[in-house]
Amino acid sequence: MAGQVGSATYGVCRSIGDEMVEYVCGVEVSSATELHPELSVVPLPAQRCAVFPWRGHAAAIHRIRSVVCAEWGGLVDCDQRHGPGFERYGDGFDHDAGTGGVEIWLPLLPRTGHQDDRAVASGHRMLEISR
Repeated sequence: MAGQVGSATYGVCRSIGDEMVEYVCGVEVSSATELHPELSVVPLPAQRCAVFPWRGHAAAIHRIRSVVCAEWGGLVDCDQRHGPGFERYGDGFDHDAGTGGVEIWLPLLPRTGHQDDRAVASGHRMLEISR
């Protein structure tokens, strides 16, 4: 694809209303100006995220996401009200088999204390997306 950056693919979840979430598949691009007119752009705002690796089958992501939200609900934005969450499928992911590792990125809720300490203790990463 014209302007594609790297080979990772993404599944982006974003809130489109009080009760609705939209799921969009895509790739990172350096510029939207060269995209085919039928494609849309989902800008990702600068945000702090918790990253949860998943090595199982991609079909189970929704269950893993539910577990993450149950255990981390006070720290991560499971409703995508503060920014979109997304899945990152890296070079090792086999799209045909649905395996090879996925990262689930969820935005952090506004700071409420020691969320960074909890992430480090559990082995998860806190990252910032900056544009």
